[in-house]
Amino acid sequence: MSVLQSVPKTNDTFVFPARGNEKSHFSGYAKGKKALDGKVNIDGVALENWTLHDLRRTLATNFGRRQVLPHVIEHILNHKAASLTDIGEIYNLYTYVKEKREVLQMWSNHIEWLIKQASEMDALAA
Repeated sequence: MSVLQSVPKTNDTFVFPARGNEKSHFSGYAKGKKALDGKVNIDGVALENWTLHDLRRTLATNFGRRQVLPHVIEHILNHKAASLTDIGEIYNLYTYVKEKREVLQMWSNHIEWLIKQASEMDALAA
């Protein structure tokens, strides 16, 4: 969450607005992924053949491993559940904001812990 809190707030609609257009969302995934590919490498070896969808799958898998309820995972991913009936979709208008916030805070804490561990390992290796 500290990363999101450090992002300059330009409007109330999008966390990541389009460059030069605050009224639209970021949509340059191909360009962003290409730029990220150029920066991400482990011991000089670039990651191969990964997609942004892999990040969604990794997130969902890790949430499942932590016993996050499937419907909460689907709401976080903004994914339509294959198991919901039309009736469930029509009548259940609950947005799961509280549950999503708790899960995303847990994930944020985990990522911050991983970063700290990596920094400590780098310091020991130096």
